[in-house]
Parts: sequence; structure tokens; C-alpha cells
Amino acid sequence: MIEFNNVSLSFEGKEIFKDFNLKLENQGIVLVTGKSGSGKTTFSRLILGLIKADSGSVSTNDAKIAAVFQEDRLVPSLTAKQNIALVSSEKEAKKRLNEMELADSAELLPEELSGGMKRRVAIARALAFGGDVLLLDEAFSGVDSELALRIIDKVCQEYKEKLIITITHRPELFEKYDYTEIKI
Repeated sequence: MIEFNNVSLSFEGKEIFKDFNLKLENQGIVLVTGKSGSGKTTFSRLILGLIKADSGSVSTNDAKIAAVFQEDRLVPSLTAKQNIALVSSEKEAKKRLNEMELADSAELLPEELSGGMKRRVAIARALAFGGDVLLLDEAFSGVDSELALRIIDKVCQEYKEKLIITITHRPELFEKYDYTEIKI
């Protein structure tokens, strides 16, 4: 369970959260929506422990969290397959690339991949890492809707007994799933 207890946080005088409370169960799909700049990525950074609240606490109860960040975080000197194998094995990397419909791109460097392809490599790496929670921050930006729907099906099937937190401007991609929406 992930818990926000009376979390308050401000940046440069702008209040992002004030006495924010939330409990997320260990299973299900949570969509985090809101306008640009509303604090959605800050929400994910608090969960990951990358930033600390001004007051209150965020507890992940020692959950292993796999994350896909909003910006590309692939190692530029490694191929797509090597980027995934960093957290798994070469065999697992090949499997994940196939799931993301990128089998033919395994030996390409990030600079040779389109934005949507980079996003899919990042998703593949998070899935290969595994964990109790999958946190996706705009993971499907740059991925066309039809392909995104196929990938979401694979992700939701794999994490059906776990927690998926998705920060998105495209909630319609999840309309066939039962989910909880948090507006920030």
C-alpha cells in the first residue's frame, strides 16, 4: 500500500500539495490526471523518494517500484536490448522487446529510435525489472493510440495482481479497464 499522510509541498512559493492524504491499495489501476504543471510528476517523484515533502510523509511500505519516467532515461551508448538487459538478462530483454513490437530494433542505439520507440524500450525495461508497483509517467506519449492499446493490454495483463499508477493526459486509452482516477 502506498500512503500519503498530510503531505504538503511547495515549489518557488507555489503550493503543489497541502495536507494531501491518499491510500493506494496493492492492486489495481490508478490514473493520475490533471492540467500540465498541476503536480502529477511531483506526485510520482514523491512516491519514488526522489523528492521529500515539506511536511507529512509518503510511505511505500517497502514496495519494489518499477518506473518509466516522463523524459527518456535510456543509456545513449547502449542498444535497446542492452538498456533492458541492465536490469535483467539478454533473454528477458529479447522477450520484452518482442512484447513491445520492437524485435527488429534490438541492436539500435537510442539516437536511432523514434520518440515512441524509446518510450517502448523504457516500458520494456520497467517490465523486465519487475516489482510490486509499476509507475508510468506519460509512458505512452509519442506512441500511436492503436499500438498504445496493444501495449497497455500486455502491461495490464502482467500487472493484473499488482498496482499500476499511470500519469496520463490520455485516460481514454484505459477506458476498457476498471480504474480509479485521481485528479491533481
